[in-house]
Amino acid sequence: MYNIYELTKEEFNPTFEGFLERVHNEDAEMTEDIIRNAFESKTPFNFYHRIMTPSGKIKSLKAQGQVYLDENGNAVRMFGTGHDVTEIREAEQELKKTNEKLIQTQKELIYTEKFAALGRFSSGIAHEIRNPLANINSLAQLIVKTEMGEKNKRRLNYIITNVDIANKIIKNLLSYASPEELDFRNVNLIEMFNSILDSVEARCKSNNIQVKRNFPEELPELYFDKLKLESAFMNFISNSIDAMIDGGTLTVNISEDRAYNEILINIIDTGIGIPPENLDKVLEPFFTTKDDGVGLGMGLAHQTIRLHKGTFSIQSDLGEGTQIEIKLPINKNKTQ
Repeated sequence: MYNIYELTKEEFNPTFEGFLERVHNEDAEMTEDIIRNAFESKTPFNFYHRIMTPSGKIKSLKAQGQVYLDENGNAVRMFGTGHDVTEIREAEQELKKTNEKLIQTQKELIYTEKFAALGRFSSGIAHEIRNPLANINSLAQLIVKTEMGEKNKRRLNYIITNVDIANKIIKNLLSYASPEELDFRNVNLIEMFNSILDSVEARCKSNNIQVKRNFPEELPELYFDKLKLESAFMNFISNSIDAMIDGGTLTVNISEDRAYNEILINIIDTGIGIPPENLDKVLEPFFTTKDDGVGLGMGLAHQTIRLHKGTFSIQSDLGEGTQIEIKLPINKNKTQ
């Protein structure tokens, strides 16, 4: 055992107190509770914990042992062993990370396949739908200019409005499946978010929502498609506001991670949250829980982040709120 702890026989103190002294700080309380509970309940123990060696190396140990009882059934001593399983645990962690990456890759592949199928479908029907819509719109606009009662004019204007809505849905569907090329230009991200949050200030006040902005004093000027990113962030923030039906707090955190050369953006709300069964569906086309929603906004916003070589993740606790994390590479204009 003293070899595992990197100690000499003289330095090794095989007492309970000596054992606890060498347990990693983060595992000390858990380790002590397990062993004391085993002694009091007179049951065997079997668990993993970490130790810190004098050289500062962290090792993983598997501790196994049992309690010895006297003839009266009283616990008199405890005997146990420790096995160095550092390499096994590290291999398990690496396997876990690899498996998580594989699952994420599979999700991305399914997502890409859905886009391809949606692109073929959208391209095939867009022309067929747009032609009759254009005819309806033209005829309605001609008729509305003729002599008729106000009631019929309102009806025709309603038709024109709905044609425009249908055209917008088709346009968004085509953008969702076959996104346009990005129009890169210099972007000040802090100014962009201040503008977005200023535009929803009245809406937040009327809904009793407090807005917190945690922005750095400065960020490098970035090279992005300003309009598309602005639309994506507005969608995320708008959804957060809609989720806080009884008021709450909207927090936007922006920071620069120089080690990974990227910008971190967190949009956090204290709203109703998303049910676990819906978390994997929020980016799917036409999935929405809103009565007046179409279900393309989140997907388009996510597509924009992906086109900028960024990453997107969402976490939500039902009844507590939702957090969206976006990472964007620090992409500068090459002419700067």
